[in-house]
Amino acid sequence: MYASVEGVGFDIYTEILDILGIPYVIRTDNDILKKRNGKFYCSGVLRLTKIYNKYVQEKLTNILDDLEENILNKEQNQLLEKRRNDLEELGLYLADIDLENDLVNIDINNNLLSVINTMENEQMNTSEIIDYMKSAKGLNMYKVINYGVDLSFVSKSKLIKPLEKCIKLATSDEQE
Repeated sequence: MYASVEGVGFDIYTEILDILGIPYVIRTDNDILKKRNGKFYCSGVLRLTKIYNKYVQEKLTNILDDLEENILNKEQNQLLEKRRNDLEELGLYLADIDLENDLVNIDINNNLLSVINTMENEQMNTSEIIDYMKSAKGLNMYKVINYGVDLSFVSKSKLIKPLEKCIKLATSDEQE
C-alpha cells in the first residue's frame, strides 16, 4: 500500500495497516533536528527504529540522538549505514536527505531543473528547484510528472528500493 503521511505521525497508520493485515513500506526524510538542550538528533532514524522495534525480539537502541553538530562525521555515518541496512530488512527506508534533495542529487542530466524551468518559465538554480518541489509538494510533484519529466534516472538509484519492496509485497504469496 502507498500512502503519503505528509509528516511524521506514522504510528497511527502502521497500527491501522497492521490491524487490517496490509503490509507496508515506509520511506522517511533523514532529518537532523536540534533539541531544546542545543544538541542534535536524527529524527528519521528514531522514527524508523521505533517502528522496527515493534516487530522484532532483539530491539535496536536509539542512535545518533545526542549529537554536537548537525553534520555526521565518518564514524557516525558508518553507524547510520549499519542502521539503514537493519531497517531496510523490514521495508523501512531512510532518505539520504529528503525526497526532493535525493531526486535532484541523482539527476545528473538535470531533467528536473530543465522541466521545471521550462514549465514555470523561470531560471531557477538547483536550490530553488528543491524549494519549489517542497512547496505545495504533492501538487508540484504532480505537475512535474504530468508535464512529462524523464525520471528514468530513478530506476538506477537506491530511490527505487522502496518501490521494489512494494512490488515484492504486492506480488508475493506470503506476507513478510
